[in-house]
Amino acid sequence: MKPVDADELFQKTIYIINDGTDDKVLRIVVGISLAETVEARPVKHGKWIKRSGNRYMFCIYDCSECRCPNPIKTKYCPNCGVEMKEENND
Repeated sequence: MKPVDADELFQKTIYIINDGTDDKVLRIVVGISLAETVEARPVKHGKWIKRSGNRYMFCIYDCSECRCPNPIKTKYCPNCGVEMKEENND
């Protein structure tokens, strides 16, 4: 698999479709095969670590990667952007 810049590829494809020539399919296939690659980074996963409730009886969750506190479990950490794994044990 070759990771490519999808936005650049889309723009080039739109240009080819609108240029008025008859060899559009061949030119799109060649354009895809010659598309510039991008550096793929591995996706980091974390989990929310539940702190004990405080005197106001609400919980705080800490990101396992950056330890940033968050009052609710979200799909991504708002501080470091790591994707959170689903866990059903509050």
